Amino acid sequence: ISWSTLFHIIYISGYAALPLFVLYMGSLYPKQTSRKIELIYLLLGILFISFVLFGTTQFFTSTLPYYEFIALTFVIYSVWVLFQSFLAKEEGSLIAFTAFLFLGATIVHDLLLFQDIIKSSTDLLPYGFVIYLLAQVLILLLRYTNAFRLVEMHTNNLERLVEQRTKELSRLADQRALLLKELTHRVKNNLQLVINLL
Repeated sequence: ISWSTLFHIIYISGYAALPLFVLYMGSLYPKQTSRKIELIYLLLGILFISFVLFGTTQFFTSTLPYYEFIALTFVIYSVWVLFQSFLAKEEGSLIAFTAFLFLGATIVHDLLLFQDIIKSSTDLLPYGFVIYLLAQVLILLLRYTNAFRLVEMHTNNLERLVEQRTKELSRLADQRALLLKELTHRVKNNLQLVINLL
């Protein structure tokens, strides 16, 4: 792969992370996210991707500091969204908030590292991303477990309801049979009386 093609791939994958993560956050936390803010970040992500697709290597590499600033604002916005989710006491929100704080700290660390503001020998973003993914897996497991329990509870309630209705219908059928038997007996007696009179 040529150097230029490799740079295009690296920058497109990096610039595509923002719109994809915006969509991911919006789908997980629809009550806390703002559609307008999501749209702004999506359009910015698409703009930076178009820089890579249609611009020269020298041009799109010079846009990286601006993209880093936008990514930093999105980290702050995401922390706010997750904090709102935590305040709303949504399921798994504490885990998500804590994991994203860790991921956000690794993003900030790496941005400062790439700008030569801090000196470090380690790129921490992969570790933060793995921790965040593990937290998301844990949250999904909790949600599936609770959904399974809810389905099981509703199934049990439905079975009890069907059993109660079946007993009630059986009781009503027995009453109907008794009434029909009594009605038949009375009609028979009345007809017998009419026959005797005749």
